[in-house]
Amino acid sequence: MKRFLALILFVVAPLHHSDAQESEQVLMFGGGQSCSTWMTQSYESGKVWIWGYWTGRNIGAAVSGVGGVVGHTTDQNGIIGEVQLVCQNEPSLTLTNAVSRVYKRFMDDGR
Repeated sequence: MKRFLALILFVVAPLHHSDAQESEQVLMFGGGQSCSTWMTQSYESGKVWIWGYWTGRNIGAAVSGVGGVVGHTTDQNGIIGEVQLVCQNEPSLTLTNAVSRVYKRFMDDGR
């Protein structure tokens, strides 16, 4: 359990932004926006949202005993890059759906 909590801190700590305007954008951004909106208007805020959503899914899986840490074979940039690939192919997809696809693929592949 300590190892899991340390991983969460490792993942979440780099996401802290000191700029108040950026923090406000993070609070306003949601996964219901399209991939196109994320990539053209709110890229940095979207990255923070992706990490929060991904981390939440990992915590939910751990608490329910369903699985381990999905995404353990790469880093933040690797996961963001995979989401970008999905979004580039389907710009009208919501960001939530794009991240969920990548998460499921990683989970199915044991990554």
